Amino acid sequence: MELKSLVNYKLANASLKLIAIISIIFSLLFSGFVYFFSWKKLQDSKQMVYVLDASGKAYLANEKGLDIKTRVFEYESHVKYFYKLWYEFDEFSYQRNIDEALYLVGDCGREMYNEYKEQGLLNILKSKNISTSVQIKEVKIDVTTTPINGYIKGVQTVKRLGSLQTRNMNCAFEIQDVDRSRENPHGCLIENWKVVDNSTITDNSTNEK
Repeated sequence: MELKSLVNYKLANASLKLIAIISIIFSLLFSGFVYFFSWKKLQDSKQMVYVLDASGKAYLANEKGLDIKTRVFEYESHVKYFYKLWYEFDEFSYQRNIDEALYLVGDCGREMYNEYKEQGLLNILKSKNISTSVQIKEVKIDVTTTPINGYIKGVQTVKRLGSLQTRNMNCAFEIQDVDRSRENPHGCLIENWKVVDNSTITDNSTNEK
């Protein structure tokens, strides 16, 4: 019995040692995995740069700032689309354009729309068979300012039978970031839109019959 007990003790002791060794090996492997994972996350985080826009929202960018450059393209597209909706129409597209444009602009949009209504623009379009078109020449967005400032230069042509008038339509504005939606896919609003130059370039209205 004593010999058997001694053998069982040795076997048990050897098993405990084996278990201890295996536990140590697994602990080392687990520690190594955790260290590697933490190191990898740290390296990845060093490649990330967060950029705060003028409204205080953070955007993820890489070290070259490619994302903020892409955002500038969205601002430009947003402004160009609004510009065409607001200044290019006829009696049939006028109301549709205005309704769509109001999703792209802030409080100043209602003020601008009220000016159109006070002028009786829709009635003028109908009575004089007027249509307008625009040509955009330049858009500049400065994302380094707070709020973000911009400037758009273009020409509006007013056409009717026997009449043609071309004028500058240069405007300054600000941009504010908002949540994206179906009606506003770029996720920004135009604020403080101001016409800074609408001088006439050519006017052939005297040829009207």
